Amino acid sequence: MFMYVYRIFRLVIIAFFITYFIGCFWFMISDNLNTEADIKNKMTFVTHFELENISNWRKLIISCYYTLTTLATVGYGDYYPISDMERLIAVFLMLCGVAFFSYIMGSFIEIIANYK
Repeated sequence: MFMYVYRIFRLVIIAFFITYFIGCFWFMISDNLNTEADIKNKMTFVTHFELENISNWRKLIISCYYTLTTLATVGYGDYYPISDMERLIAVFLMLCGVAFFSYIMGSFIEIIANYK
């Protein structure tokens, strides 16, 4: 029983770390790699949602939340990519999200099947 709980816990930790690192990558792209015109016109994720002047923890939470909803292809719509570069990266994230959650769910189903 302990081994099954450990394997499920490991899947949760993997999902957490992947979401964290992609969320940090997403914020870095939106904050640093957009064009000056997009930044000036508030056409980036960071400037559109006014994430410049909030605490780093809140930035991290919002970025990870956006990343998780994008990876899960749920996309609630409260946070979304603004610039064209962000949209292209979001498409890539959605495609990776399908593979990511397929792996997580496949592993979870395997754990449940082996438990029986």
